[in-house]
Formats: sequence, structure tokens, C-alpha cells
Amino acid sequence: MCGICGIYHFKNNRIVESDQIQRMNERLAHRGPDDSGTYFSPDRKLGLGHRRLSIIDLSPAGHQPMEHSAGNLQIVYNGEIYNHQHLRQTLEKQGHSYMSHSDTETILNLYQEYGIEALKHLRGMFALAIWDHERNELTLARDRVGIKPLYYTIQDGTLIFASEIKAILSHPLVSAEIDPQALYHYLTLAAAPAPLTMFAGIKKLPAGYWMRVDGSGRITYTRWWDAIRNQPMLDDDEATISRGILDHLRDSVKSHMISDVPFGVFLSGGIDSTTNVALMAELMDRPVQTFSVSITGQDQFNEFEYARRMAKHFHCDHHEVEIGDEHFISLFEQLAYLQDEPLADPVCVPLYYVSQLARQNGVPVIQVGEGADELFCGYPKFLLALQLISKWDKLQFVPKSIWHAGYRMAGRIMESKGRYLEREHLRRLSKREELFWGGAIAFLEYEKDLLLSSEMRNICRDYNTAGQIAALYEPLNGSEEYFTRMTYLELKQRLPELLLMRVDKMAMAHSIETRVPFLDHLLIEYVLRIPSKMHYRNDSLKYLLKKAVTGIVPDEILNRPKVGFCGSAKNMVSPGVDKFAYELLTSKSNILGEIVNREYVDRVFARHQGGNNQGMRIWNLLNLALWYRQWINKPALSEV
Repeated sequence: MCGICGIYHFKNNRIVESDQIQRMNERLAHRGPDDSGTYFSPDRKLGLGHRRLSIIDLSPAGHQPMEHSAGNLQIVYNGEIYNHQHLRQTLEKQGHSYMSHSDTETILNLYQEYGIEALKHLRGMFALAIWDHERNELTLARDRVGIKPLYYTIQDGTLIFASEIKAILSHPLVSAEIDPQALYHYLTLAAAPAPLTMFAGIKKLPAGYWMRVDGSGRITYTRWWDAIRNQPMLDDDEATISRGILDHLRDSVKSHMISDVPFGVFLSGGIDSTTNVALMAELMDRPVQTFSVSITGQDQFNEFEYARRMAKHFHCDHHEVEIGDEHFISLFEQLAYLQDEPLADPVCVPLYYVSQLARQNGVPVIQVGEGADELFCGYPKFLLALQLISKWDKLQFVPKSIWHAGYRMAGRIMESKGRYLEREHLRRLSKREELFWGGAIAFLEYEKDLLLSSEMRNICRDYNTAGQIAALYEPLNGSEEYFTRMTYLELKQRLPELLLMRVDKMAMAHSIETRVPFLDHLLIEYVLRIPSKMHYRNDSLKYLLKKAVTGIVPDEILNRPKVGFCGSAKNMVSPGVDKFAYELLTSKSNILGEIVNREYVDRVFARHQGGNNQGMRIWNLLNLALWYRQWINKPALSEV
């Protein structure tokens, strides 16, 4: 795991100064504390930078930027390729030579052999940049699911890219300004949708995309992988499919264990993390290193008891950390800097501290359970959405005009009774919009008209998050079952831009590499071919996953109620956090008036204090205010 950056003056007379790359590299030091390197093309039109966290081949031979043995390619790369040893055997038979044991060199040899099609051979997570000086072109690529981030900006014939936005902002061509369109969507989706970021002019490469810039100024932008592959649905019986899931999981966990340094698991005591531990323990002759976190005084969401039982059951070397309000508030001082752009998910805080615990215990590689809920119908909201869709299908014959009339009459009544989501569903039905927008929605579409300041509302008047959602669904042909559509949307938006991003940013703050075996692309492609009805049989969450790991994961874990990681925004916006957030929003932040209006902010906090859960909305506004204070309202980089 590493940090990468670079500058390419593809259509101007500038040259890359050494201090520009060094400055960008310094901003990424936490991503790679073990080594750093730079490369400059002979004409100085291109510069590459790299910070290394040594995981595979700890020797100097793994140093980056790395040059291909033929001398025509340079690479900087962040990630892990789990099938690199198998690929190496094939490449060596084809005549390719190696100077190291690193997966980086395998990518170079693949690219030399297959060009951009090399990406399709890779099994793993990555963000990379490859410079071909003979063709005078720079290629950027992000892995299939978006496990690793990659940002870029194009300014006056110059491409600047990096693993984190803060490195891009260190370049004198780039200034920190808010992107109103990203803001508008963030307020609903809790993260800016790719390719947007909260910074005007700075983009993120979407998951499963590559882009190329050549010396003539031509820019190519291509999706190279999609989760839906138009393959027939599986018609096997439940037992066969369950065995198929387990076979894929075993293979994925095994491949994700490749490492030349110690590795472990974040263990909550739920089915996802326990499955990781159980399948790792099958393959190891030493204890699995496990790490857990809880919040003081929140017994309902404290999973230490289950984590301890599983650690004992699988003979793990177990570690714990407990955090409280003081840990949340202390982290707020640097949260926006670590995140780059606001990620409105309170799980960032416990992730930060459990990552710190792993680093303190000398374990720099961690397996996590992200993706299991999305693939295996693990959220109660999924079941509610599927029930709603079933009812909606029976009402398709109702004319649109009647839906409009119903919405006008019922909308205000629903809001007065606190039934905000029902009102929003009725609005979507009246406009024939997609009903499912994701598993974590903050401000509903109509609320943004009330929340935004008059000036910002005017700037955002032509934006529509419904259109953004429709664009994400667009690659589908409409014949997919609805659970498959829901999973597809989560793979396109919430997973890469919020859930995986929060894990990457919080873990890399402590130089921790996180791996996600549930998001191995072979497993994803298999699961998306399973008929939807098999996933939620008997209204049981994760029915198929539980079936697959029965006998491997103890029954007490399979049968326990679902608990979010340290709970949810409802409990993590404690009275202390609520007080901090309100004071920041109303006295220490310029977003009031400039972005949001005081009246609606007060209404949100009043509802929360009155017992109507507004945790997601408060966390959304808090992160926005922290980000604005860090990046927009002051020259943050000069103070860090």
C-alpha cells in the first residue's frame, strides 16, 4: 500500500520542478513511511512521485517509481495484486525477466505484453499511473470496485494526480474552491459521486475506469470493468450455490493473505468479520491477530463480548480499544484533513482508533468485512425497499397525474408527522424516479430547498440528485431483478465513494493497509448471478451467506441480531458530539449564510434533541463544516 502522485505538462511549455513532486510526496508520507522516490522524464515534462509502505518484497528492489527492464515504461502504483505470483510464472514463460519479487514488476511486464488490457488480468486493488515515454502518454487506472482512491485535475494543459487531494492542493496551479454540484449531491448521498469531488476542478477517477493523456493533448476516458456482465443467472439449487459462495470466499480470503509482514482482522463479532477470522484460521499455524473497538457507555452497541468469544473460539491474539466523546472531539481537529473531502459516516472515528491499535501492535495489514452487506442483503433497509418495490409494481397502472395530486395532498401531512422518508418515496413515485438511492441517505431532495441558503439554492437550482442516481443505473438494461439493481447501485456509489474511502483514509492515517476479501471481483460476479429471491428467503438478512458458512461460523453469531459497527449515527451523535456540532455550525463556521440557513439547521438539531433521530443529517453538516473550516475558510496546507 502506498501513495502516488505526478505532474504531466502535456500541452504547455512548463517543466516539472523537483520541489513540486517532493512537496506532493510529503503530503502522502503517512501512506508510505518506509521509502520514497521520484522520476523525471528527460525533457522534464513529466514527474512521478511515490511513498512506499512495504508489504510485498521488502527489499530495495521493490522501490518505486519502477522502470521496466526494456526502459520504455515507468510506474507508480498503490495497492496489492493477489494473483501476481501466478501471473509471474506465465510472464516468465513468455520471456519476461524480473529484478524483484514485487507485484509492481508484474504489472509492468503485463502492460508491456498486453497494453491497457493488462488491467483485466489483475486480481486485487490498485490505483496506478504508467508512463510510456516512447508513445508519450500517461495512463491512470483505478481498480474494479474502487478500493483505492485516485484523484486528478487538468489545468491549462497540465495533468496533476495523486492518491489524496491534499497532495494536488500543494501545487501552485491548484486552489481550494467548493464545487456546488458535488455539495448538492453530498448533502443527500453523504459523499460526492465520482467523478466529482467537493473541490471545483478536482476529479476522482471512477471505479473500474482508466484514462490516458498523450502529448498531443488527447484525453481518453474508458470504463474497463462493470459488475453486471450480462451472464445468465445461475439455476443451481440452494445447496450448490451456498457451496459456490463458500468456495469463492475461501479462495478470496486465502489470496488476500499474501504478505511479507504481519496481518490480522478487524473483528466486531458479526458474521462478516467472524467469517474472515474463521477462514484465515483454517490456513494459519499461528493465532490470527484480531482488533476490536467499542464506545464507552453504549452497551447496546458494544460487541466486545461477541468479539472475545470468537477470538477465544478461534484461538486469536486479541486486542481492544475503547473510545468516548473525548476521542471523537479530539479527532475532529484533523478529521477533515485526513478525509480530504467530507465523508459523512461516523464509523470514520472508531475506524481511526482501531487502525491506530493495529499499528501500535505491529500489524500493518488488516482484512475488513466491507461489501458483505451489499452483496448478501445485509441491511434491514434493503428488505424494506424490496417490499416497497413489490407494492409499487402493483400500482404501475395508476396515472402519473394522480400520483402528483396524491403527493401534493399527502406530502405536508407526512412531514408534519415526521414521516420524511415516506414523503420522499411518494415524491419519487410521482415523478417516476428510481426508488432506491442507496443504503445511507442524509437530506432528502425536498429538504435541500429548505436547508440551503438562498444564494446557494440559486446556484444549485439546475442540479438534481435524481438525475445523478439515474445515471448510475443507466448501464443496466432494465431486465435485472431489483435486488441486483440495488446491489449494483451500492457498488457504483456508496461502497467506492463512502465505505471504502473511509476505510482507506482512516487506516492509511496510521499506515495500515486494509484488504476486502468480500469484494474480490470473482466473488462479486458470481453473487450477482444468483436469483434475488434466494438472498432474502423468509425475510432473513444474509440468508445465503449464513447458509454458506454454517458449521464454520458458530451458530450464536449466525443467529444474533444485526448491529452496525459501533452502532450508527443515531448513537454516535451523542449529547457531547451534538453540542460540539451545533456550536461549530452556529458560531465557528462560515457555512451558515454562505451554504446553509440557520433556521433549518436549528430545526434539525431541535428534532434530534426531541427524540426524532437526525444523526445522519447532523453528521453530514458537521463534516461539511469541518471540511469548510479546514480547506475553504483558511489556507490549511500552510498550517499543517
